[in-house]
Amino acid sequence: MNLKPEIPDQSRPDGNLQLRQTTIAQLTEAVGDEWMDWYRMTPAERWQASGQLWETYLALGGSLDPEPDTQSPFYILLP
Repeated sequence: MNLKPEIPDQSRPDGNLQLRQTTIAQLTEAVGDEWMDWYRMTPAERWQASGQLWETYLALGGSLDPEPDTQSPFYILLP
């Protein structure tokens, strides 16, 4: 079993590019196109997209109220 990582050929100018394309292809296969779109966003773009997701969640009837934690020692069931 060969456990050494594949090292790109430094004599070829596209050696690192080839390794990068292989890595991106493997990552895309592992997580899917939708997640890859998210990973390619800048932090500012992700922040804006998250805000839009929250707006949609609330518009569809979602709630920001926390779920009761019945395992908490502070949980009191009121009549």
